[in-house]
Amino acid sequence: MDVDWDTVADTFGRAAGWYLAILRSYESVIQTAYTGVPEDLLPRLSRLCRENPLEGTEEVTAFITSVLENSASYTLTPGNAPLNEDIVEYFLFENHEGYCVHYASAATLIYRLYGIPARYAAGYMLLPDDFEQQEDGTWRAVVTDESAHAWTEIFLEDYGWTPVDVTPAEDGTVRAFYPGFDSDTLSSALGSLSLNMDTGNDDQEEQNAEIRTRQPVQGQGKQFGTEDLQNMFLLLGAAVLEGLCLLPLILSCRRIRRACRMEKAGCRQIFALLLEMMHYAGTLDGYTGGEPDFPEALAAAVPDIRRQEAEMLQEIVSRAAYSMNETTAHETAVVREICIRAENAFTEASENGKSFCLNMSGLMFETEI
Repeated sequence: MDVDWDTVADTFGRAAGWYLAILRSYESVIQTAYTGVPEDLLPRLSRLCRENPLEGTEEVTAFITSVLENSASYTLTPGNAPLNEDIVEYFLFENHEGYCVHYASAATLIYRLYGIPARYAAGYMLLPDDFEQQEDGTWRAVVTDESAHAWTEIFLEDYGWTPVDVTPAEDGTVRAFYPGFDSDTLSSALGSLSLNMDTGNDDQEEQNAEIRTRQPVQGQGKQFGTEDLQNMFLLLGAAVLEGLCLLPLILSCRRIRRACRMEKAGCRQIFALLLEMMHYAGTLDGYTGGEPDFPEALAAAVPDIRRQEAEMLQEIVSRAAYSMNETTAHETAVVREICIRAENAFTEASENGKSFCLNMSGLMFETEI
């Protein structure tokens, strides 16, 4: 595609101007959103890119293909990366084996390190030969896990997000391609590229190897016996008891803080606080508020809220989320009043000694408050 935005037909003038404005705005956003890299977690890869300054998408693509061809070989059984070590760094600098997931991850990060917006994508890859024509003239392909694939996508003007597949072919070569791809430029860039994979980070590799192979020395350390186990359970029981004693105070503080936040929040924020409270109490787990049966579930969980009120609550919040019109002060007050009633109902239930579930550190405790 080669869109000439200055000579768009008059019949499409308004639409073209609208589309171009959105496109330019999106392009400015993706320069930040899709170029971020946690360089502190990728010291060797970041240094490799810094020591090989490049310009233009073709040069960077040539660099990626060269790095992958010289640093890795394709296999479906590369083994697991060591704990707490980045999978891409381990793939490129230590293990040197991987499949499409490793290749696509490495390419995406390298593109981003050079300031080219890129993202990782996964799905299925089918070839034309995979399809068979049916009697009714349609074409059909049977998709299995063997067709699962991962690839990189870069953003190209007038094309949008465009796949760049860097997984090697059967002969081991990487043949990246995308619209506007200049094979002559790529060949020239590959010919003049002086790849230096020595990141000067041998100490880090030695430390990683030492951590992976280190074995405990016999005779060192204290054996964990029955007495230690008893002490651990005593401490755990004391901690749980203390937590239960402080639970009413914690709930009271949370209620006061939530009330202050409700007074200043809009209807969507208030609704989020309601969901937070419900989930915190172990009620309506998994609900986000947009489900068709949410009003019925909310009315069942909080008898003080009628189903019609729950439906109105859902409608106001949905309109606030997706409509161009701002919510009125009255609608925000309605949402706030319903949420406060729900909170009061939960507080009253807890004060009357009803069973109350509290999720603490991933463990479910049920107690009488």
